[in-house]
Amino acid sequence: MSVDGLLPKILMSYNEKKGTAENGVILSAVIAVIMLFAGSIYLIVSIVMFSLMFDYLLVGFDIIHFRRLNSKPDFKMPLYPYLPVLGILILISFFAVLPIEVLGLGVGMFIFLVILYQFLSRSKKKIGMDIRLF
Repeated sequence: MSVDGLLPKILMSYNEKKGTAENGVILSAVIAVIMLFAGSIYLIVSIVMFSLMFDYLLVGFDIIHFRRLNSKPDFKMPLYPYLPVLGILILISFFAVLPIEVLGLGVGMFIFLVILYQFLSRSKKKIGMDIRLF
């Protein structure tokens, strides 16, 4: 993301030998420690679980979407389309057990990011230039 200009260039360093973006890992660890002392560990873990489940939910929808676009995929998924649909339904049922604060925060953040993306993409089209935050 640093290469694309969406994060500061200091996070761009990449260790080829270890295969990691060291500054990004350090920043993630610092944010995790700050969050650890900022509130309830249960709430923090729930937020992380919401993020992971939401990511997998989008992957399930993506699999169905892109399979419909490409009639001859390189990889045949077993039990398609039943397996992605089953995964989506199971993930949606998992959302029901998350605290209401986490659901509100997660959905609110998603809506905010969609609006921000729409705003930036429309600005990019009007100006005719790349969007670089840093």
